[in-house]
Amino acid sequence: QGFGAALVELLVTFPKEVALESVLTLMEESMQLQGSMKGPEERDMLFGRVFTCAAVIRSARLATLAAKPRAALVERVVKELLFCLGRKTFLQELGTVILCELLRQLPAAELQATAWPLLAPVVAGPLDEWPPHALLLGLELGKLLPHATMAALLPGVTLQGGSLLCSRNLPALVAPLKAASSSHPQLHAVWGALIEQLAARSKPDAFAPKPSKEERKEERKKAESDALFREFWRAVVEEGLLPSTLERKYMAFLLVQRAIPRLAPEQLPFALSPPLLRTLVHSIDGERDGTHFVLKPVAAATVRALVSAAHESPALRIALVTQLLRAGLSGGGYDRSTATRALRQLLAEGLDASGEKEYAAMLTAAFCRQQDAAQGAAQQAPAAGTPSLEAQAREHQVYTSRVWAVEQLFALAKCSVQRHRKP
Repeated sequence: QGFGAALVELLVTFPKEVALESVLTLMEESMQLQGSMKGPEERDMLFGRVFTCAAVIRSARLATLAAKPRAALVERVVKELLFCLGRKTFLQELGTVILCELLRQLPAAELQATAWPLLAPVVAGPLDEWPPHALLLGLELGKLLPHATMAALLPGVTLQGGSLLCSRNLPALVAPLKAASSSHPQLHAVWGALIEQLAARSKPDAFAPKPSKEERKEERKKAESDALFREFWRAVVEEGLLPSTLERKYMAFLLVQRAIPRLAPEQLPFALSPPLLRTLVHSIDGERDGTHFVLKPVAAATVRALVSAAHESPALRIALVTQLLRAGLSGGGYDRSTATRALRQLLAEGLDASGEKEYAAMLTAAFCRQQDAAQGAAQQAPAAGTPSLEAQAREHQVYTSRVWAVEQLFALAKCSVQRHRKP
């Protein structure tokens, strides 16, 4: 990495003296792979080639080249990175992250003409058979290319608004995202791309006048985004990662830590599902079944992150306390849910009247947003005929999100009654 940083500085400082083409030529000559090389030697050569490509890209000099030389250079770099990540699986994530950095520097037309023919085999086949790095690449392409172009380039994959992230694709995303546990104990880069898209929302203006037609449309988009996030969390995290191996439970906890700072207040309660909290508490108190050594450190770190964020976000604090109290009231392990000092303190503080009103108002607003989204979807639907699969999936999202809001209101009311009954 020090070599790569020094090379970036060299390319930036001496743009006229050091040509990018000469750097790649020198790399090919000095970092050739030999059949007699041992494993560590081959690894070092491949890392050197990847870091050289990264330095060329991060020097930001591609934009200064004319179209024809840039296209030739892009082709060389893409071929080199694909060669390296094809040789060793541990380079797939790193190589794809660098590829995405390159693609962001290209106009859409140039990306399609120069890079896509080389990248097409990476994202070929059914979505549920893609490796994690292919999914990362597909998500990035969906952001950079027009919707119609993406649909034409990936005819065998369901897209919504040019994005792979839609309700119909959630079952197919489970397998690639489970495979992302290969980066254990780190969180694979594909999760960052997913969180970025799931949390993409415009901040509301507290002093805004009565919403216009465009603003109501934006509210419907927010409601659909919330519904998609809830469906994603249920299908991928609750049903995909938590019932699986220790490495994937570990990955779910890292995902919670990564997602908390990025999510909107209205989305935070979705992540605090009963299956997640049960697994979290069980991992903290898991000496009896052997999970203690693997999961307790990351579970404790997740609790600290939740409690810290709860003190800064009233919505998250109320949601967290309500879920923990509900677990205790339903016999789901109240004593175990207070296994850490931080959670004990959070539960001891409980919910005051203003907190309950604020959370209830937020849940009511969430329910109403889903109602508006349902009405908007009904207006856009064809007058006659069977609804499309996309419309059915959107309707199911709206329904399940409204059910979630009602369940949360019921849990809040039950916890409030229990609190007032205490002597």
